[in-house]
Amino acid sequence: MSRITQAVVRVANVLVDKLERTAGFVNHCWKRNPSWGYELILQLANAHEGEDRVLAERFLNEAEVAGWLLIKRHRYSAVPEKLALVCSDEAILYESLYSLTNRRSPRDRRTELAQIFTEYAGLKTTRCETEHNRHSIYGELWVNFCQRYADQLTTLDESKLLCRGLKLVQLEELLNDVFQLLHADQASHLREASTLYLGDSKKLETNQTVYLKWLAEITGGRITSFDDLGIQDKHRTITLWGNWTLKFDSKENKLCELGNFELPLRISQRDISTATLRHPDIPVITVENKESLESWALAKPNALLISSGELGGFSHSAVIDFIKSLPSSLRLFHWGDTDPAGFSILASLRERSGRMIESIGMEYVAEISNNSVNPETLSNLERQEITRLLESRFITESERNSLSEMLEADSKGSFEQEGRSIPQLPNS
Repeated sequence: MSRITQAVVRVANVLVDKLERTAGFVNHCWKRNPSWGYELILQLANAHEGEDRVLAERFLNEAEVAGWLLIKRHRYSAVPEKLALVCSDEAILYESLYSLTNRRSPRDRRTELAQIFTEYAGLKTTRCETEHNRHSIYGELWVNFCQRYADQLTTLDESKLLCRGLKLVQLEELLNDVFQLLHADQASHLREASTLYLGDSKKLETNQTVYLKWLAEITGGRITSFDDLGIQDKHRTITLWGNWTLKFDSKENKLCELGNFELPLRISQRDISTATLRHPDIPVITVENKESLESWALAKPNALLISSGELGGFSHSAVIDFIKSLPSSLRLFHWGDTDPAGFSILASLRERSGRMIESIGMEYVAEISNNSVNPETLSNLERQEITRLLESRFITESERNSLSEMLEADSKGSFEQEGRSIPQLPNS
């Protein structure tokens, strides 16, 4: 390499270093052209004196003529004071500047990232559609996520993306791990699951924050903890209310009568699994929100109540197994929020339990009783979720009508259980 090329390359590398540390470079959002001291750039490139300076300044003047660099000069003496990179056309800037270095340009990197997301979107056809999996409900969300990221990266936009700053190898490993977790099909404890799905007993603990951040975005907030995937770092509990009776044969035939308690009780799955369960032949109702469960319990309905999850929300494996174990003669219902997430919880309950579960009190209501509060509009992710639910075989015709009304109104309406009346019990 000639001395001339060395001087130019050193300056180009310093400019790239400076550029990649700016917020605009990371967020793909240039509020102004990034600039630095003229002399500072030459000094950092070790081209501030002698022939190297002459060659470096010739290069900078040519770049200014080419239009991807500006030299700000003193208004009277015309002495160069600052350098600024013109970022209005990133393609020209990257092609001109990065071609002088041996470094991959952001344009090339984002194109390669987009290709990786496109490839991983195709994993649905090789696993999600060919395996019966209790978490297959996430298959379409996974594909939508990968395609959305690929599309955004194709436009060279990396702003607000979780992959920002990741190396290609890091991204592939992370996507593979998250895909395995999304389709976890065995209830297990944290380190067991980490070994089973990721091949490393401590990987889930070490990267917990990163995994959960990705899982939450992919699923639209449906997964916010490993518990939502059936992966436990503690023993599971089930929250029950009503005339349930637990008979413990191993404890001198002792009985636990839950009907004696006013409020729901959280009971270890282990205790329930070792007891004989008795109950009257009356409706069993899962309730999405903890506060609504307690309110209905205080009203003393002629029904048996269950929290849909550990503390409400999506059901974990203990609740699903409990519902599966109930006699087929029992009539099952679910009361939840009437936003897209509420209907997703209902569909998930039906799919994972394999039981006929009727919705109760989940009709779409456009107006909120408090007229001073405006209904929430639907987000893009919520509109996508409604579209998916409308095509789901785990949604009934009447529920499709409610979802269609919601989509047409572009509003969640009065969707929260806490703001709605306790529903009337169905006729037997």
